[in-house]
Amino acid sequence: MELPTSIQCDFDGDGLCNGTDIDSMFAQGPIADMIEVVSGMNDQFDLDADGDIDLDDRDQWLALAASENGLSSPYRLGDANLDGFVEVADFNVWNSNRFQFELSWTRGNFNGDEVVDVSDFNDWNSTRFTSSDAAVPEPHGFSLAVTTFLIGFFWRRQSRYRA
Repeated sequence: MELPTSIQCDFDGDGLCNGTDIDSMFAQGPIADMIEVVSGMNDQFDLDADGDIDLDDRDQWLALAASENGLSSPYRLGDANLDGFVEVADFNVWNSNRFQFELSWTRGNFNGDEVVDVSDFNDWNSTRFTSSDAAVPEPHGFSLAVTTFLIGFFWRRQSRYRA
């Protein structure tokens, strides 16, 4: 009988690398300020083996988990639900938890400090409409076309009533 191998990004032993795992790393304290590793207590979160838990370990986890989950590049900052896409659903997570004291990636704290704030929004905003497999084009052209159409439509409609 072959024993299952340990997955480095699976902290709770359920065979998955998901939000529960990165949230347990964040729960160690504000990793943005570095948390000291205590052997036998939190050393599993020190993925780069440098003696502390910090944003480098977060980034390492994002890469390991994405690879384990079949993605070609690391999960991006702002991907709260870890579905591989930074999109409106992730913004909604941030928005529903903004200005809350929260040490949880899945609740919109992407930078590992103690609060979901504008810096976390900036992380989401800097990667919005991208994926962990390939960049998804931003909808600027489509938005411009729709806006132009609506302005023209209402302009023509108003000019009918003025005549």
